[in-house]
Amino acid sequence: MDEGKVAALKLSTGEEIVCMIMKVESNDDEGYNVCIKDPLKVESMDIRRKNGEFKVRFVPWFLTTDEREFDIDLSNIIAITRIENEEVMQNYTRYFRKMSGGTDGPLALGDSNSSIGYLGSVKSFQKKLEDLYKLDYKPND
Repeated sequence: MDEGKVAALKLSTGEEIVCMIMKVESNDDEGYNVCIKDPLKVESMDIRRKNGEFKVRFVPWFLTTDEREFDIDLSNIIAITRIENEEVMQNYTRYFRKMSGGTDGPLALGDSNSSIGYLGSVKSFQKKLEDLYKLDYKPND
């Protein structure tokens, strides 16, 4: 994971997001901005668990940008709470692992260019596939 603390924010718009809190700094309007990283919006699913709790899913907070860090004016945040629920933490990190092809932590992709995709070697990709499918195939070198 990164250097921030994973937290849930309830915004004045009603949205709930899970993100990493990176820092809090003063802004030009004599207020404060909260710098967040890798935000995911929490959405309730129509399915309930056996104990009556709602199931939730994570979706990108911003759909039209590849930016990872955002500043939110503190006046737009109603509440902040640390994520201590292990299942929520696992789902948060799992979301980014799926997006990044199995690397650890939120968006641990480094600098990728969306126009050319992700760069790597054939051997590293083959190793990932072998690990994924537990294959014993060894090509002739």
